Amino acid sequence: MRRLFILVVLVAAFAGLAIFTDPTDAFLALAHMPRTSLLALVLLFLIASLVKGLRWAYYLRAAQLEISWRDGVTSYLGSMATAPLPGGSWLSVRLAKEHGVPVRRAAAAFFVNYVGDAVAITLTAFVVFAYTAQPGYRYIFPIIGALLAAVTIAMGRSEAVWCWVSRLSARFRLTRNWLPQEEDVHQRIRILMRPPVMAGGALFSVVTTVLTAAFMFVLFDALTFRGMTFVEGLFVLSASESAAVAIPVPGGFGVMDSSIVSLMSGLGVGLWRATFLAVMFRSVDLVFKMLLGTFVLVVRYGNILFDGFGRHRHTRRAYRRARSTWGLRRIVPQIRSMQARQARVPEPGAGLGNVPDSGGVHD
Repeated sequence: MRRLFILVVLVAAFAGLAIFTDPTDAFLALAHMPRTSLLALVLLFLIASLVKGLRWAYYLRAAQLEISWRDGVTSYLGSMATAPLPGGSWLSVRLAKEHGVPVRRAAAAFFVNYVGDAVAITLTAFVVFAYTAQPGYRYIFPIIGALLAAVTIAMGRSEAVWCWVSRLSARFRLTRNWLPQEEDVHQRIRILMRPPVMAGGALFSVVTTVLTAAFMFVLFDALTFRGMTFVEGLFVLSASESAAVAIPVPGGFGVMDSSIVSLMSGLGVGLWRATFLAVMFRSVDLVFKMLLGTFVLVVRYGNILFDGFGRHRHTRRAYRRARSTWGLRRIVPQIRSMQARQARVPEPGAGLGNVPDSGGVHD
């Protein structure tokens, strides 16, 4: 069943990539880009992805969950395969379960990860806006983001505020499942909401924001005659991400893109060119995430995808074909040997007691 779930998610992710992006134009733009710029994009993306994976592992370990740094990083990188799907980042919570971490306990880290991002993006936007002397109306979205971050921090640290917001959201069908109802989830959120933990997570988020701004700077500088400075890239990214924090649409689809178009137009780039740049930024970013995430998912979590191959009559033919396919002939036998070892060794986290795998949070 879990194999079917992951395969369906991957198919949906590829469909989302075709719907929300323009992969053909993205590949054409990358093919005609100077090699130095393309190499810089790949290096910046890989470094930013590694830092994001370390941030996810940091939150999981700060929540006192038994998971190694490597497993935490790979569970995040594997979830990039579903980046084109709204809410696709929840796959990181599901993959953490493969390392013995119950879903509802990892959900606490996921919640605080969002809060840390909101704090870092808001602070970055305030600093960049002040440095570039932006008009007062541009501070509206960072202020809203700061208020939302303050409310979520108050919820995480205060039992009374958490219960009040939980009762309020329970009155409406749309919001009644937004917050987990289990007490242990809130307890782990309170552990993660300590100032040292939040400061460390926010620092990770600031680094990823700067790296993503450098990614945008290299991409836009290579695709425009006007070019772009790094400060302009940091301004455009922080402003668009602060808008996505203030208007919490899953994945930032629509909000970030329209913000980038508006901000680039304000910098003197024509409307059509600004729209093209926004689509290219979204497309190249998602294509890179899909490629890296799918690679990590196949190599690191191949037991989920290929579990049962060769054991049942209806999968033997697919298994034999996979073994004869170039690129898979070495991976599939390794997956089978790993499955054999796992069959002899008890599954990690088997001694956690009667804690169910999922609670009020949908995985």
